[in-house]
Amino acid sequence: MTDLQRDFLLRYLHERGEMSQGERFGVEWQLLTSSASRKEYSDMERMHLSLSLHFAPPGGV
Repeated sequence: MTDLQRDFLLRYLHERGEMSQGERFGVEWQLLTSSASRKEYSDMERMHLSLSLHFAPPGGV
């Protein structure tokens, strides 16, 4: 993972934890409707899932 990818992932995780449901929906909608950002967003989602699975306690996710 490059430093840039790590920065994007950390920003993504921080924003997910600090926003209300309505704010998240607005940001996610903007990202998903922007073709330039869609790939970046899906890459961050994939990295988030990978990290969640990697650090999950044994026997549960």
